[in-house]
Amino acid sequence: MNLGLEGRVAVVGGASSGLGFAVADHLAAEGADVLIVSRSAERIQAAAERLADRPGRVLGVAGDVVDPDVPAAVVARATECFGTPTILVPNSGGPPSMPAVDIGAEDLTRAHELLLLPVQRLVTACLPGMRNAGWG
Repeated sequence: MNLGLEGRVAVVGGASSGLGFAVADHLAAEGADVLIVSRSAERIQAAAERLADRPGRVLGVAGDVVDPDVPAAVVARATECFGTPTILVPNSGGPPSMPAVDIGAEDLTRAHELLLLPVQRLVTACLPGMRNAGWG
């Protein structure tokens, strides 16, 4: 299938395995250049090696997007290596699963830190370039 992604630049979070890896695999197979990010340097490099034969270039970067400085650094690295990101997949792991009656304030705070703030920071870092490119 040709989705018209050849030459596009993507940033995909949580990409050392699971959904993030699958998305990165498909984007690179379509010819997009993909920066994949995950907390584990070893796992993200192994994932990048597994994707090395795709038409799109793949770069693995270790970083925890919960750290407020990492999202902008990841987008800057993608821009430096491939050009302006016009695809963003802010995938990440979440808090532990538990019954709703067991969720406390600390659990909600952690969920906010894991699932909402990194997305906002990644979008903030990508949005100017996406607007300039008219795509994203």
